[in-house]
Amino acid sequence: MPGKNVCLVECSPPLVRAFEESGCRVLSLRPGPDRSLLDLPAELETHGFEPDIVFQQENLGRRLFLEGLDALDCPRFFWSVDPHLNAYWHSCYAKLFDLTFCTQERWRAAVEAFGVRTAHLPWYGHARPWHPFGDRSHDMAFAGRVTAQRPMRRRLVEILAERYAERFIHRNDLTLPQMLDFYADSRLAPNESILGEVNFRLFETASCGCVPVTQDLGSEQDALFEPGIEAAVYADAAEMRALCDHLLSDRAASQAMARAAWERVNRDHLPEHRVARILELAEEAVSTASNNQQKWLTLAATRLLESGPSVMDNGELVRRLCQLPADAEVTAAMLRMQAMADDKAAMASSAATVFANTEFATNTDLNLCAATAAMRCGGDTMRELARAILMRHLRAIGARIPDAPQSSGAMLRQWARLLLRQGKIIRHGFPFSAVRHLPGAATDCLVTSLELEPENLESLRLMENATRGQRGLEHARSGYLAMLTLHVRDDWRLELESALADLRSFRIKQGMETLRYAQDLAIKADAERAFHRALRANDPRSFLSGLLGRPA
Repeated sequence: MPGKNVCLVECSPPLVRAFEESGCRVLSLRPGPDRSLLDLPAELETHGFEPDIVFQQENLGRRLFLEGLDALDCPRFFWSVDPHLNAYWHSCYAKLFDLTFCTQERWRAAVEAFGVRTAHLPWYGHARPWHPFGDRSHDMAFAGRVTAQRPMRRRLVEILAERYAERFIHRNDLTLPQMLDFYADSRLAPNESILGEVNFRLFETASCGCVPVTQDLGSEQDALFEPGIEAAVYADAAEMRALCDHLLSDRAASQAMARAAWERVNRDHLPEHRVARILELAEEAVSTASNNQQKWLTLAATRLLESGPSVMDNGELVRRLCQLPADAEVTAAMLRMQAMADDKAAMASSAATVFANTEFATNTDLNLCAATAAMRCGGDTMRELARAILMRHLRAIGARIPDAPQSSGAMLRQWARLLLRQGKIIRHGFPFSAVRHLPGAATDCLVTSLELEPENLESLRLMENATRGQRGLEHARSGYLAMLTLHVRDDWRLELESALADLRSFRIKQGMETLRYAQDLAIKADAERAFHRALRANDPRSFLSGLLGRPA
């Protein structure tokens, strides 16, 4: 769509330049840090600009919500840059747009929770000159902050520093240009992501002609960089270390892989490639944004406030919620705001109202909010109300009816089972607190139940099931498995899961010790073949199987 008027909101400079170089006339809006709400039609009138496309990019440093989008007669797009961390509020904010792009293919379903349209638009790299490996100073480099909140990253850096000493260099204080220069002076770039997402570092290091040594994230990443050709992929820390050993020992092979990664970026992953895709979909755009923009903007803001600083405070959001029809989504949001304010009288009243309205009986999120709010109020009467809400909901959706759970912990486990069946496992990126928040996913319910009954085996088993296969949760999963194995002895399957969690969270020594122990238990149980089948399912290149065949 060359020659069109494109309004870009909070877009990164390389993307703005790519739009301009495509022939579009661009208005780039980057309001000051004191702005959290922007009346876009008024802003456009100030600039005398009539857009053919509006495109807002998620700003990771601060949040800006657009108002008045429904007054614009053009395609309205949002780019969800961190859906793996923010899908819980993006799913509401996306209702204001005709199409939401997601950097992560596998998180599109979470953003689509309320019926929005999405498309995959990965992050991009940078056009950089190629530098032969012989001209580079560092064998191996990692740029990124190491904090107590990132234990897996800390262990990764410790492993690399211990094994490779002066051949490895870590920096955590670089601007983007400095970081790109740093990687351009390095040969290998180990990578680690927060929740198994295809992250910025993969594109940045490949842009600089490094070998990306990155976690095996499956088909989504494989489609961007061919494993073994354009990227070295690892399933766990032990394999990562072995890959680095091999690549350091064979400079010709590692330079060939780095060159292939660099060429792939320049062929497919530059800002102009992303702009071409956006303009292509703008040609096909249809108007699908919600007609009830105030509702979805307010709901997005309430969800954002739950997780930290928002575009509006609790009082303003409650005022806005009161002005909206009290449907299921609005009522659930009101309950969440009441929980944040610890207003037990309001929570008790809202929970009773939900139970009195039979039209609400089938809405899982609302009934979960109402039941857990009633539990938070305390007392026998409110616990009975929580139980009644749960049982009515199970009957309304045709679920199997168990014996009525008696304790709050048992009710929370029943909610967790239901949410697991519905695929509502975890709110990725949401800093859930059982004291401040109402549960919104299975893991929230289980965290709350374990605070009430810290060593309940049923809760621990459910948590183990919920976190299995959830990338980025290996550190927490190791803790739950450790508690389980204290109570459930000589279970080789649990020990195998514990070993894999340790290895994936960069605990190599502990993981290998537990893996050998799991094998010994399986042999004693005459289940060695079952053990190796289970291991192969989690060891795609048979690396761990090979290590088990060597002396400890």
